[in-house]
Amino acid sequence: MYLNYRSTVFILFLGFLVYSPKLYSVVHYFDLGDVTAKGKVTAFPSALGWIEPGLSFSASASVLEQKSIDFNSTSFGTSSEPLTVKPSVLASGLGQSWGGWSMVITNQSWQINTRSETLLSDSQSQTKLDFKSNLLSVYLGTGIRISENWSLGMNLNFFQNDNVVNSIFWSKTNTGKTLINNQSQSKLVACTLGSGFTFDYSNFTLGFHFASPMIAIKNTGIFESEYIETASDMFLISEQEEKIKLEQNNGVTEFGIRFGKKGFVYILSDQYSFVGSHKINLGFEYAASWGIIASGFSHYEYSQSAKDKLLVGFARTKSNFHWAVGPYFESELLKGDSGYNARSLGVLYASEIQY
Repeated sequence: MYLNYRSTVFILFLGFLVYSPKLYSVVHYFDLGDVTAKGKVTAFPSALGWIEPGLSFSASASVLEQKSIDFNSTSFGTSSEPLTVKPSVLASGLGQSWGGWSMVITNQSWQINTRSETLLSDSQSQTKLDFKSNLLSVYLGTGIRISENWSLGMNLNFFQNDNVVNSIFWSKTNTGKTLINNQSQSKLVACTLGSGFTFDYSNFTLGFHFASPMIAIKNTGIFESEYIETASDMFLISEQEEKIKLEQNNGVTEFGIRFGKKGFVYILSDQYSFVGSHKINLGFEYAASWGIIASGFSHYEYSQSAKDKLLVGFARTKSNFHWAVGPYFESELLKGDSGYNARSLGVLYASEIQY
């Protein structure tokens, strides 16, 4: 059975009993409450209204991540990646008396390597598929505190998506042999504008953020195909333009609320896009004298796919250095004959230093 690769969708603490804001510097990597992370450097710049004066750097990486993919077509074997270390976020913030500036860089990569073989009484076929995708995102933001409880933010975001696909299909029958070799390379460079606000009062924090539909700066690609059939001595070569679709990133609205600031903290955020995708995040924190325990769960539905992610982390701080570490599990289901069930298991590490 031949898999149409172009239908494959590519697809990234307990704390002090006396409340200490510094302990929460890297917890947002695990509680998934970025839109309500008051005073922290995230992709939602309105929280910068309360960022501490000075310069900060933070980063996170997936350590020893193991990924495997099972295809809905039983003729294809499991695709797996070896244990790897994948940098995922680099962030820097500069706090001022009125708010601050930030730059957040994220990186997501995706790789599929699989093959299938079908044997019948009168025919034999093999298919090999190699797919690589990388998404680099840069968020440039600024936030300003307009009152004791309100802060506004704006950001300019850039994205670069690179895809490389190679597929080979070979079949043999009583009448002859057929070979199809497809190669595709595509690159998308796009940008969005974002704005939002954060409201902080007593024991709760509200956050809202809106991002515009993507504006393509550069969208190029080429699809090349070779077709050989021995029965009819046919040999065809074709070449055509192939671009990356923008459907899944067509404008996003996210709203979140955080209850509590000491001890137990509960977080809920909801995200929608103009094309109907929906993502919900649930977060939890508990602070004690020896650190912070934080956990987060997200469920994301888009097109014919669903993705779930669960994280649990432990965070500590010492002077101006903050760190957090914990396991995570992620699964993605793509429906259809050319779909798959992907699973990732690993350890996430995050740290921040302030000057």
